[in-house]
Amino acid sequence: MVHGDSSRTIGHVVIAEIRALLETTSRRPKTLDDGDRLDDLGISSLDLADLVAALNQRLATNPFQQAVAFTDIRTIADLCRAYQPASSTDANPPPLGELEETRRRALARRAASQG
Repeated sequence: MVHGDSSRTIGHVVIAEIRALLETTSRRPKTLDDGDRLDDLGISSLDLADLVAALNQRLATNPFQQAVAFTDIRTIADLCRAYQPASSTDANPPPLGELEETRRRALARRAASQG
């Protein structure tokens, strides 16, 4: 768990979690850059919900509870920025109810689109 660490450390944690997520699939980019779009990496809204849950645990915060709109996250840099202010102000992670609801809606949309 990382508390109040520098932007560089947060960036490393974000990249590590993205790599871990991509390792569970056949998507394995050679490099990841701040400007990479999450959808270009093949990260779906459901994947993003899982990624954010993992980051909330590792960084002990949930910036989407109040400060950042979940829908504003498009790139790796957006995700890193989302955790910058939150990591310096929150000592305890808030409940993940909103994230769980987002994940539930994403699953429902995926099921509806598949048939």
